[in-house]
Amino acid sequence: MRSHDVVLRGAYSVFHVDAGNINNLTLLISSAPFALGETFTNSITNGVPLMTLNRPFPNLVGRGPASINAGGAITNLGVPRLQQYTVSLESHLFRGWVGTLSYVGSQTQQLWYVRGINRPPASLTPFTTSRFIYPGYSNISFVEKGASASYNALQARVQHRYSNGLEFDALFQWVSEMTDLADNGFSTLGGAPEDPYCRRCGLAPNFTTDNLDFRGILLYELPVGHGKTLAAHTNK
Repeated sequence: MRSHDVVLRGAYSVFHVDAGNINNLTLLISSAPFALGETFTNSITNGVPLMTLNRPFPNLVGRGPASINAGGAITNLGVPRLQQYTVSLESHLFRGWVGTLSYVGSQTQQLWYVRGINRPPASLTPFTTSRFIYPGYSNISFVEKGASASYNALQARVQHRYSNGLEFDALFQWVSEMTDLADNGFSTLGGAPEDPYCRRCGLAPNFTTDNLDFRGILLYELPVGHGKTLAAHTNK
């Protein structure tokens, strides 16, 4: 590369994003597409247990459990999609040094998230169980798709390619990442919006992303040993 050379680079790619681990898939398959869970606490009265192995469900005599939690997922959940794009301008600065100025961006779409569909809308009315959307149930978690995230970064990089035993690489970047879904690393079926009736109301910077980031590496190979400046004639 001559001193006046400038290179313009660009790239665009589309990926399918990992929407969760194998446990997520198991939960979706077993929900088919709805799941219901009930919890009972065993007790012994006059030597008679409420539940036994051959009678696991107690005789409630027409009474239901104190609370019922339910869950489900939309049938066409699909797989989230990630689009990435970058444009960079690279130039030879002086002997052995290269500078690069880049824009890096991405758009993630159709992320999974969990919505509590039994929660009453926010209001100044004091909460009571009678305000549940579906009386008789407590929490109803429903997995849906449609959340998104956008990532934009401006990067400045300086490199000293290996010569005379020296290698240097430094990168500074300004980053802005906005999302309407709390980042949970896809360890579960997705985050839950604070307002189940307005996911976009929670649009905010991703708390796991630093806006300013600097990283660098400096490597220097000591000029000692076989073929080097010092002790050049030693055995390999």
